[in-house]
Amino acid sequence: MRDINRKTGGLGRWRRRSPATMLLAFLLTFLQMQTAFAAIVNTATAGGTYGVTSVTSTPSGESVDVEPAAAALSVTKSPTTANFSIAGDVVTFDIVIANSGTTTVNSITVTDPTADSVSCPGGLPVASLAPTASITCTASHTITPADVTAGAYTNTASASGAPLVGPPVGPVSDNATINRAVADLVTVKTLGSASATPAVGETVTYTITVTN
Repeated sequence: MRDINRKTGGLGRWRRRSPATMLLAFLLTFLQMQTAFAAIVNTATAGGTYGVTSVTSTPSGESVDVEPAAAALSVTKSPTTANFSIAGDVVTFDIVIANSGTTTVNSITVTDPTADSVSCPGGLPVASLAPTASITCTASHTITPADVTAGAYTNTASASGAPLVGPPVGPVSDNATINRAVADLVTVKTLGSASATPAVGETVTYTITVTN
């Protein structure tokens, strides 16, 4: 007996002199689909010998619907610096690239046009990401006078890759913003001593509280 999708050994002698049925079960496990087909057809054939005569059954097959391979990436960007104050400050971001599809994506590029640098574990491009896997990259940017004038800096990162099956995926993008720190002073002045209506020559003191 054999299965074109899974090879197995023989069953030895089957000593039956009348019609009989034997039920065999095979388990096929697919770690991930590497095809765009939406179904798998599994065909089995039974064969043996009766004396010196070869006996082979008619092939029998079943079709099983499966989820076809689908490539997808997601990008999540978040600041790791709270804010900036002046030109020359360096701000940083985390960029998480995840494989949200059902097939491995290879040669993943990460672009961040306004960043000074982008680094990923293992370097760029990222060699591969299996389904559900993710990697965290980092980006840095030196604040410019234009950023200070704008009062905020928004950074956008994108990722693209080549799946095992199908066309390239991406670019997929996300952005994050870091605001300029704002100074806000509040001054409160209160009468510290002396009467509410001091006389001429009387010393008057005040308490001045400044809060940022």
